[in-house]
Amino acid sequence: MGMFFAGSLACALAPSFALLLAGRIIQACGAGVLMTLLQTVLFRVYPPERRGQAMSMFGMVIAFAPALGPTISGLLVEWLSWRWMFALLVAIAGGVIAAACFTVHNVGEPTHPHIDVLSVVLSTFGFGGVLFGFSTAGGNGWGSMDVLVSLAIGVIALTLFIWRQMRLEQPMLDFRIFRMVAIVCIICLVASFFIRDRGLHPGQKR
Repeated sequence: MGMFFAGSLACALAPSFALLLAGRIIQACGAGVLMTLLQTVLFRVYPPERRGQAMSMFGMVIAFAPALGPTISGLLVEWLSWRWMFALLVAIAGGVIAAACFTVHNVGEPTHPHIDVLSVVLSTFGFGGVLFGFSTAGGNGWGSMDVLVSLAIGVIALTLFIWRQMRLEQPMLDFRIFRMVAIVCIICLVASFFIRDRGLHPGQKR
């Protein structure tokens, strides 16, 4: 939440597009960490018989936010300024941080895990190369040298990243979970609903 607050504040006060982009990156990093930790905390706080209820409430908030956010943002841009979008987020995040200081406690014992620098570098080049390759392929074509080089770097880096994670005692990403057939099936099922083919998803009929 602190990263999200700092990123939102930087966006609200940004005098140039470069600083606005930097603030958005910080904001996105904070939101990404927050989303992951929130689900972990829910599973640690709630007993097994109430986890379904907690996750359903969490999912309802996630589904409701994209519908409410653009509406409020549109009103702020129309009547005030785009900076007020981030100023509102600063106020909300600041209030949450202030309330958390008095009401939220650690749900587990603090740990100090070792950060493997090589894994961070490999994951950055791996995921970044693949994403950049797919992003530029739409404009430059799949035969473009930029696309081929970025995809090659991404695939090689990801392969080395996965190999290293399998050898570490405390990996950044534990790929051993994919040995469970049920997990793989659930991931494939959920991913199929994000596939868009001619505006249709697997649950629709032609």
